Amino acid sequence: SEPKKRGGWPKGKRRKALPEISPPKAPLSGYVIFAIERRQEIKATNPDISFTEGTKILGQEWSSMDMEKKQKYLDAAERDKQRYAEELKIFQQTDAYRNIVKKKKAKGALQGIFEVTNTCYPELDEELHCKVCDQYFSSLHNKKEHMYGRQHLQNITG
Repeated sequence: SEPKKRGGWPKGKRRKALPEISPPKAPLSGYVIFAIERRQEIKATNPDISFTEGTKILGQEWSSMDMEKKQKYLDAAERDKQRYAEELKIFQQTDAYRNIVKKKKAKGALQGIFEVTNTCYPELDEELHCKVCDQYFSSLHNKKEHMYGRQHLQNITG
């Protein structure tokens, strides 16, 4: 008889359902665009180099690079950021996105006035702005932490 195969899904664990829709891919930074482009060349010249050593070389090259050369990558990153903003606006207007938000609200996953967003750019979403403190946050988690923090409470009470 064959031995029992190991592996598989652990008992008592539930597999997560695949998402109905996929949000737009987050924008890449200038450094990441540079690293993707340059990593192939570094790997070709040094085939035995490890990933971490290659990353160190990339970091040194990026920090010592002229601003004129960096600007090419920073411009590409800005274009990618604009692409993301446009795709995100379209994505947030879909019915599937609205259904997901409704389901999460119904489950009680959202507290109070907060709404689910998939953005890390505050200029795209007013929900990430604290009007009392006139401060933007990169995520809802950071805003929630702020709302319960000392600085916010002091601004409310004066």
